[in-house]
Amino acid sequence: MEIENPMAFIVNALLFFNFYAFGGWVVEVVFRSANRGRFVNAGFLYGPFLPIYGFGTVTVIGFHTLFPDSNIILQTLAYGLAISGTEYLTGTISERLFGFTLWDYHGNRLNLKGRICLKYSLLWTGAALLLVMFIHPFVERTFSFIDERHRVWVATLGAAYFLVDATVSVIAVTSFKKRVLYLRSQYLFIDNERIQSTIGSFRRLLDAFPRLHVYLHGQITGGIKSRAESLLTVFGETPRKTREEERANDAEYLRIVADIEQNEDFLRLRDFKHHDDTILNHVEAVSYLAYRICKRLRLDFRSAARGGLLHDFFLYDWRNHDAPDLPREKYHGFEHPKIAMENAERHFKLNEIERDIILKHMWPLTLVPPRYKESFIVTFVDKYVSSREFLKGMRSNGKPNEKRNY
Repeated sequence: MEIENPMAFIVNALLFFNFYAFGGWVVEVVFRSANRGRFVNAGFLYGPFLPIYGFGTVTVIGFHTLFPDSNIILQTLAYGLAISGTEYLTGTISERLFGFTLWDYHGNRLNLKGRICLKYSLLWTGAALLLVMFIHPFVERTFSFIDERHRVWVATLGAAYFLVDATVSVIAVTSFKKRVLYLRSQYLFIDNERIQSTIGSFRRLLDAFPRLHVYLHGQITGGIKSRAESLLTVFGETPRKTREEERANDAEYLRIVADIEQNEDFLRLRDFKHHDDTILNHVEAVSYLAYRICKRLRLDFRSAARGGLLHDFFLYDWRNHDAPDLPREKYHGFEHPKIAMENAERHFKLNEIERDIILKHMWPLTLVPPRYKESFIVTFVDKYVSSREFLKGMRSNGKPNEKRNY
């Protein structure tokens, strides 16, 4: 179908783009803010625009305008392809431009490279039908009351604002990537206040795209994990007898944990099995390795030693638990950090790092990542020690190990 007035068509397209980009922003802000209980500025841009809504709706409206008499089934298929194509293209461009994903559908069935999936494509197709049949006719009638000169001005100003905001936002996201890479390389050498300040500087992006949390913490943990693993290779591969002697003769370490090791409730951990060892032997192994690594890295080794010793302070058999310790229907992996924290606070005075170690040592099983470097170290060490215990148990056919396995 031939367009009678190309200029009017372009002006209308810009008007509708601005309107629906703003409308999409309002919908997303209301939905996300209601879910989180606070205001969330959704979207990539600083201002009240979600371009993907604008591009998607204009594409659908354009098809409907050019082919108004098409079969409804063909129209529906075209709307679905237009919406999904817009989302896929946007995801592809953002990944190529920035090197990370802003959203990810890999957890949904029938997805295409995580950028689109059948479930949401069908939802967007249904929304497109509602738009063409009910919403857009009303919007179009309303816009018809604006005279042509004003329509041109509004369309031009809206397009100019979008280009400026998009440029500033691209610069901001590029800066975000650079600062994340800076955190990855310098995480162990800068103080926690500066780390939190740097992360806080891109809080808006993290709120708008929760997927970026995965990228952020993946980068941070990648750097610190490589350092921790190199030290684990040195300390962890030392013969067990030698490690036992080192711990027994380490006066500084023993002084740091003396009150914990003398607590009667804590010593009950020797009665509960953990993989191919007891919980007591396990937490002592984690504690001492974390202490040595943090000391080598000039971190708070005192908090690492104490937090590592208390991270599994639960007094029940996690393979066969029930009330009053932990109801059978609850999952030990999620629940025991809170139980360990309650037990630890009942007997000892904890600082913020020690609390973070105890509550976050199961990350990423627990959704909130560690806040402190020492917490990351204990998390890595805990998984390392647990893996060694598990593998040793497999080799010994599940027979309990009577000796300590650091």
